[in-house]
Amino acid sequence: MPQWQCGRLDPLLSLFRQTKKRIVQGVKGIQGLKLQDVPDPEGECGTTFVFFAPDANMAKRFSAALNAENIRCGTIYDNTIPDRHIYANWPFMTSGKAEDRRAPWKSPFYKGAVSGYTPDQCPQSLGYLGRAVMMFIDQFFTADDADQVVEGILKVASALL
Repeated sequence: MPQWQCGRLDPLLSLFRQTKKRIVQGVKGIQGLKLQDVPDPEGECGTTFVFFAPDANMAKRFSAALNAENIRCGTIYDNTIPDRHIYANWPFMTSGKAEDRRAPWKSPFYKGAVSGYTPDQCPQSLGYLGRAVMMFIDQFFTADDADQVVEGILKVASALL
């Protein structure tokens, strides 16, 4: 990474963290929503804010309502969260072809008994992902933007929960 790029990193990380902290402080404690557990808030990048609705249907409704308030967010059901981060959307791994190629099962370190992936193989993970509502925090967010996110989440929560 060029030196001039490195100089931009700390101020950006500081902005992301401050923005996320402002949003978290504004919405923590809302009954029915659970904030993402972040063990080290001072060490994370802070480029995303995630909370969990009580169920997948509520996550979809919450996301749609926030988007109607001009607060861009998404769930795994509307392709806002990049699909390739979710194992169920790895067609190569779920096709059965992976077992014959360079998949984890060919590694000398692999000692498990799994012989393939299926889209519904990890129901607990899919349960969490289905309830998650995520928004990106970018370098152009201001304190006013963070306050508008908080206001929108409070408004939607009071209407839906």
